[in-house]
Parts: sequence; structure tokens; C-alpha cells
Amino acid sequence: MHLLVHPNGSKYWRLQYRYEGKQKMLALGVYPEITLADARVRRDETRKLLANGVDPGDKRKMIRLNRVKHEPLKKSRLSGMAPIKSGLKITPIVC
Repeated sequence: MHLLVHPNGSKYWRLQYRYEGKQKMLALGVYPEITLADARVRRDETRKLLANGVDPGDKRKMIRLNRVKHEPLKKSRLSGMAPIKSGLKITPIVC
């Protein structure tokens, strides 16, 4: 686990791990929102997942996909869309 410091001053907790022989990187959070103690807890949770044969990166992706899939559409997302027209007519094309 290490703290990545960008030139603009932003800081990120990162964890390198291996899963099925591949080197991977997992972001644990942004410093100072995530303290050292919190980052260590997240690191330990990640290690438990790895010990159980679960890739923490894949698990995080699945959680995000499920969250997006079940998230209702908000009016702000629909504001740029054209209104739905009812009574559309479909005419068959005859060759």
C-alpha cells in the first residue's frame, strides 16, 4: 500500500496486488478523506477477498454495474432528451 502524490498536490491511497499471476492496482481512496487507519482497514478487507480467491477489482466493478443498473433515471438526465411522441405510425415497405 502506498500514497500516490500527483504534481497538482492530490493524494491517493493505492494497493498493488497479484491475482492469477497478474499485477493489479486498486485505488483505496483519496487522502485526507480516507485516513491512514481507514486505508489500512480497506487493505485488510482486500487481502481477505484475495485469500478467498476473489479479485477485489472485479468485485468493485460488479458492485458499480449493479448500482448503475438499479439507479432510477433522474429528471436532470432526461432534460436534454426529446419528448416521447405517442401514436407513431409504422408503414410496411413493399418491394
